[in-house]
Amino acid sequence: MIVDWRNMENFPLASSGQWQALRPYSKKIIMGKAAVEKAISRWNQPLYPLIIARPGSLRFMPVLCLDEYRTAVHNKLMCMQRIGIYIFLGLVLGITVAGYLRERPQTINIALLTFSIVIFWTLDYRLVIRNLDALTERVLFYYSVQHYGSFDVVAWTGAMLLAACVQLYGQSLLGGLDPLLERFGGMYVSVRQGQLWRLLVGPWFHTSVPHWFANLAMLIFVAPIVGAISRRCGIAVFFTGSVLGALVSMLFSKYNHFEVYTGISAGILAMLGFCCGAALKKPHHFPTKFAYTFITFGIFSIFISYLIAPNSANSSHIVGLLSGMIFGLVFFNPLKLPTPPRRLRSLTSDI
Repeated sequence: MIVDWRNMENFPLASSGQWQALRPYSKKIIMGKAAVEKAISRWNQPLYPLIIARPGSLRFMPVLCLDEYRTAVHNKLMCMQRIGIYIFLGLVLGITVAGYLRERPQTINIALLTFSIVIFWTLDYRLVIRNLDALTERVLFYYSVQHYGSFDVVAWTGAMLLAACVQLYGQSLLGGLDPLLERFGGMYVSVRQGQLWRLLVGPWFHTSVPHWFANLAMLIFVAPIVGAISRRCGIAVFFTGSVLGALVSMLFSKYNHFEVYTGISAGILAMLGFCCGAALKKPHHFPTKFAYTFITFGIFSIFISYLIAPNSANSSHIVGLLSGMIFGLVFFNPLKLPTPPRRLRSLTSDI
C-alpha cells in the first residue's frame, strides 16, 4: 500500500505562533523570521526538505509550498543545477585534453564517467527541476519516504551489517575469502550440482570493502522508496532479482570467466526497476516523471558499474533491473488511492 504522500497532514504540527523552520533529520527547530530566511537561503537539496511554519499556521510545510518563497527558491535551484552541469562539462573537457596530451587512454573512462553524470543531471533538469510543480511533488514524496521509510533503512542496513559480520567470521574461521566461497558461496559448479540454496546465500558475500559499501549506499537510497510503495513486494522483488542475476551470470560464465557470484547488486537494481514499473503502471500514485527519473538512474547505475569494473557481472545488473520493472508492471496493485491530483499551489494558502 503506497503512502499518501500528497496528504499535508503528514507534516508535523507547528508549536508556536512565530516563524519556524525544521530540517526533519536534525529535528532542530529554527525560530524567528530572520533565522528562517537565512536557512531558506542556504537550502539547496530537494531530497532533504526544509519545512517552514508561518505565524498562525497549523502545520509545517515545504518551503516550495510557500507563495512568498517558492519562486525565488526554485530559480536558485535551477541556477545551481545549471552551474553544476557546466562545471562537470568543463571537467569532461579538461580530463579528455589531459589524457590526450599525456597519452593516457585510461582517462577516457574517467571522462565518460563524468559525462554520464552530466547527462543524468541534464535529463533530471529537463524533466523535473525546471518544472516548479513537478519539483514540489518530488519534495512532498521524498518527505513521506523519509518519514515512513526509516524502518526500511534500519532493517536493510542491519541485514548488510549482519552479512558482513558473518563473512568476516567465516573468513577468519576458514582461512580467507576463497575457502568461504567454496563452502557457502554462489559457486557455479555447486549450483549446477543441485545446491540451489547457494543462489540465495551467495550474493550476500562481497569481494571487497568498496564492493560492500557501494551496495549499502544503493540500498539505503532505494529501500525506503520501495518500502513506501510496498514493503512485501520490495522483499520479493529483491530476492527474485538477486537469484535471476546469479543464474544469468552463471549462464554467461564462459564469457565473463567467473566461477562464483557475489554481491546483491542485481537485487538492488530489481528494487529500482520495481519502482519504475510501478510508476509506469500507476503514474498518478507517484510524482511527475518519477518513472523516467528512475529509469534514467537505473541505466546510469549500470553504466557507471561497467566503467568502474568492466569485468563485473553486468548481465546480471541488466536482468535485475528488467525483472524488477516487469514485477512492478505485473504485480503492483495498490489498495489505497492517493489524494486526487491537483495544482500544488492550492496547498499553500490554507495551512
